[in-house]
Amino acid sequence: IVPIMRPMNTVIYGRTDDPDGLRRAYLQAVSTICTLGIPAYVGLFLTSDLVARLFLGPEWGQVGHILGIIALSFLPGLFTMPWPSVTVALERPKLVTLATSIEFFVKLPLIWFFVENYGVGGAVWARVCMNIFVALIAFVFIKRLINLSYRQQFDAVIRPIIASAIMTL
Repeated sequence: IVPIMRPMNTVIYGRTDDPDGLRRAYLQAVSTICTLGIPAYVGLFLTSDLVARLFLGPEWGQVGHILGIIALSFLPGLFTMPWPSVTVALERPKLVTLATSIEFFVKLPLIWFFVENYGVGGAVWARVCMNIFVALIAFVFIKRLINLSYRQQFDAVIRPIIASAIMTL
């Protein structure tokens, strides 16, 4: 997914003088990322036991559950992956630093608590919680930076979400 961002960054950077164009470029980037990423991560989640057995051997089958949850933990980040590009395009990269600092100071005690009380499984679930938290921060920043409502941000990803939900059936 990350290599896809290079050409999308160029499109986002080229729209700094056109607020509507910047919004469209951001929504197209999010839609493209989610169209490719959501089915991949959901598919990995659904087949994680098989993937673990295939690549690691039959004795590692139980690791598949953890692998599946890790795959799901990447989903929230897909919804806001291009947001750092918008901050750079608008010459506001300090917002990424602020979000990363908030993430660090929340993640550290959260992971410590979950690992201490629930072990490896707790660490994985702490990762899920943190990725959701970081995505929510990015949603707020995008709303404020380029005036995209939460509804508009959600509408850009509803098709891949529905398609992936159907895929799970």
